[in-house]
Amino acid sequence: MSLLDSALGYAHRGWRVFPLHGIANGACTCGRSDCGSAGKHPLVRRGLYEATTDPDKLRSWWRRWRSANIGIATGAESGIVVIDIDLPAALPSLGPLLEHGLTRTLTGLTGGGGIHLVFGTSDSELGNSAGRLPGIEGELPGMDLRGNGGYIVAPPSVHISGRTYEWLYPNARLAVAPEWLKQQAWAPIELGDVAAVELVGDGTPYGLAVLRDELDRLAAAQVGARNHELNRSAFVLAQLVAGGELLEAAVRQSLLSTALSIGLDEAESRQTIDSAFDAGTRSPRVAPHRMRR
Repeated sequence: MSLLDSALGYAHRGWRVFPLHGIANGACTCGRSDCGSAGKHPLVRRGLYEATTDPDKLRSWWRRWRSANIGIATGAESGIVVIDIDLPAALPSLGPLLEHGLTRTLTGLTGGGGIHLVFGTSDSELGNSAGRLPGIEGELPGMDLRGNGGYIVAPPSVHISGRTYEWLYPNARLAVAPEWLKQQAWAPIELGDVAAVELVGDGTPYGLAVLRDELDRLAAAQVGARNHELNRSAFVLAQLVAGGELLEAAVRQSLLSTALSIGLDEAESRQTIDSAFDAGTRSPRVAPHRMRR
């Protein structure tokens, strides 16, 4: 099945679709030799925010970019959430995942050797995470969640390795997301619950220390995990912005500069940061010593 036919098929299911750069002659069609998201970043200016189920729009895109890979926007509007398992990095995380229980569902094989577990959901609070899953305590290396504000690369897109993405069983039933896969209720900290503090430059000493640590961690992220790490760092720092530990403008600029320095696409990075800030600022966090006793 062609890329266009597949895109139309996804739209018919109600999944919102948009075009990604493809792979040609072993390289990303963006033309950057140092592209850190080859075949995975948007061709359209607003990325996943232009995702649609309009068949005429899809035909127009794929007539213009015949080799474009397929992006599917995840979350409540498409009615799906995806557990993204990056093997072999996720091998230590499989035990905790299986202990919580999984129903057989539509399963995709990524061109890089990973797995996409696709579940049905209408939960508008279920966002994106990197190295963690709502409902499971502790870190889960190599295991991410793609929900509201996220997207996946879908079959038959082409991976930088030359392999294609594919469905393990294309006609498999789409199971409902597990009960345990729930975003914790937001618990914003009231202003009266924290002690006042003066900012030094772009933040408090505590906030600035966390900012440095997160930027160092992002800068050291491995290829294939960089956008996920950007999402995680932006979420953590957005919580501190909401708690008054950091200034938003400084955090956003620092995150974007670091993302670009490790080869991430600017448009995709801005979207990732926006999505993470939307979620993180709804759950403020402050330095432990600021909490009133």
